[in-house]
Amino acid sequence: YGETAEELKSSLDSLSQKIDALDAEIKAYNKKISETQGAAKTLKQALSNLELRRSVLLKEIKNTELRIGKAEQNISFTENKINTTELTLDKNKIALAESLRSLDYGETKIPQFVKVLAPNAKFSDAIDYSRRNTEISNAINEKVQALIDTKVSLSVQKASYQQHKDTLLKLTEKLTDQKELVDETSKDKS
Repeated sequence: YGETAEELKSSLDSLSQKIDALDAEIKAYNKKISETQGAAKTLKQALSNLELRRSVLLKEIKNTELRIGKAEQNISFTENKINTTELTLDKNKIALAESLRSLDYGETKIPQFVKVLAPNAKFSDAIDYSRRNTEISNAINEKVQALIDTKVSLSVQKASYQQHKDTLLKLTEKLTDQKELVDETSKDKS
């Protein structure tokens, strides 16, 4: 141990400088570790948010697909109602034509109105007969018109359902695109 005080002091100063350098290096490493942990937390939170958004989009897609199915059912039901109404209209037109033919001519092919004016017939019978024919004709025409109105209403309803379905299909497409974007972003961040 033959070192002088000055040599010891110089040695201590040198060791102190090395310790200070090591402390600075440790401080720098701790700072980098802290920054890396912060970035990891941020990345983890971003991935968590993307997974949540993906989950929400999947639920919205399923909900939209259910609504599309319901719209398709409504369209099908309305089409069936339209077809039934058209069949009823056709049957009523045929029945009306047959009724008018039978009212116009009797078994002897002589108009009923003329038979009413035959000997011993009363003029009031002819008027009653004419009034009944008019009432029957009006009732049939009203029923046919009501069926035509129903058909028009059903056609409008069908068009509305179809428009709703088209809107839902566009929404499904948009949600699917958003889901794919979220999936891509999740892959990129992984």
